[in-house]
Amino acid sequence: MLTLSPDTADLAKRLADVQGVPVHLAVQRALEESARQFGVALAQGPGRPRLSAADMLSIGAAVAAMPLRDHRSTAAIMDDLNGP
Repeated sequence: MLTLSPDTADLAKRLADVQGVPVHLAVQRALEESARQFGVALAQGPGRPRLSAADMLSIGAAVAAMPLRDHRSTAAIMDDLNGP
């Protein structure tokens, strides 16, 4: 267990209030963001790692920038998938 100074505990509480989350989650998010900035590897639990909103937006932008392979309309593609 960590012992925080009163100033640090107050800052953590204010950050949690602004984010609308419990203090432990606000502190965890802040530490994870700082770790990413400094290139510290985050421990990964079972399954996929959690993506931040920035990561998800970055993936979406990359996918949106990909060239189209099939130039048919969405309706034409769905008609082919659904068959006669």
